[in-house]
Amino acid sequence: MKRIPSLDGLRAFSITLVVLNHLWNAHNTGFWSSRYWVVIANGGLGVHVFFVISGFLITSLLLEEFAKRDDISLRRFYLRRTLRIFPPIYAYLLFLIVTAGITGIHPSATGLASAGLFIWNYSPWTSPAAASASDWPMDHTWSLSVEEQFYLLWPLALLFLLRGGGKARAAKAALWIIGATFFFRVGTMAIRTPYFLHRSSGMLHCCMDGLMFGCYAALASGTLFFERVYRHAVRYWFLLPTTFLIISGILFARYTNYYMESVGASLDGAAIMLFMIWCIRNPGSWAGRMLNLNWVRHVGVLSYSIYIWQTYFLHEKNTLFFAKFPSSLLCIVLLAELSYWAVERPCMGVRGRLERRIFGERGGKEGRLPTAPVQ
Repeated sequence: MKRIPSLDGLRAFSITLVVLNHLWNAHNTGFWSSRYWVVIANGGLGVHVFFVISGFLITSLLLEEFAKRDDISLRRFYLRRTLRIFPPIYAYLLFLIVTAGITGIHPSATGLASAGLFIWNYSPWTSPAAASASDWPMDHTWSLSVEEQFYLLWPLALLFLLRGGGKARAAKAALWIIGATFFFRVGTMAIRTPYFLHRSSGMLHCCMDGLMFGCYAALASGTLFFERVYRHAVRYWFLLPTTFLIISGILFARYTNYYMESVGASLDGAAIMLFMIWCIRNPGSWAGRMLNLNWVRHVGVLSYSIYIWQTYFLHEKNTLFFAKFPSSLLCIVLLAELSYWAVERPCMGVRGRLERRIFGERGGKEGRLPTAPVQ
């Protein structure tokens, strides 16, 4: 029942990149305007790391269940996802509604619906040409929409693939999806209409390769091909984070989306995947020890709540006094802790009780080691 080593630390790394990126956007003057922040504050990379982790963890848990029962309970999966994802974001949307009269920030009904239904990345009401001026507190829900759409589709597809040809077939399908995503992304980016402009990288069909790299790692770990690639890639393991953190950041600063929405996202996904597996397998290394420090792991545990609240306090359009640095960071930390202890934890308890009542057995913990742990 131990949690998978280093994953919470990688989540902490991811949310740090996102927060730094929004700090940079909100305070792009003086010290914050340094060109080096383009590399250090790469929020898109932070979200990309989240996607790879999600794909790996969800697929590992689904594979564990299939190995035990020769089946995957979709009812159980959707129950767990609903009680994990919905309550914190709905609490945030309720906060926006309740405080609108005090703050003067009035999100539109269509914006709230797009966020609450997890369709922000495809909603016609959230495109750059149609979005309400007061819907900026929900801008970040595009990535939550991607995750929920993935959770809706992938378990069904994985169950079909496992029944039809086992893990080998599912791993090949993951590779095909990764390759197809490149063409979907480039093709969508080429459609210069108000609906697609500036949002192509946030649509599921354009960024599902990040999630599928994580899925592939869970499916292919231990196979001859994967281990051969992994062995060569981690010979100089420190080059992997250098690739997606520094080199990719510099290329993004130079070529913007022409790099990221073509080969950049795919190269980053592969490097993140291999580095994630190395961190899981080497928790005793100096990098692994840093990722598994108690306070770092705690930040990773809070990362979902931090992500939900950080846009409100770090957006350049928020001119309220508590949205100024450094009080903005303090507000994010306090509300993330409150969200975790008052919303997330109680809902996880409810989830466990419902699982015992509905399925007649004790529910597991997210983040645990798979039955056949990665060595």
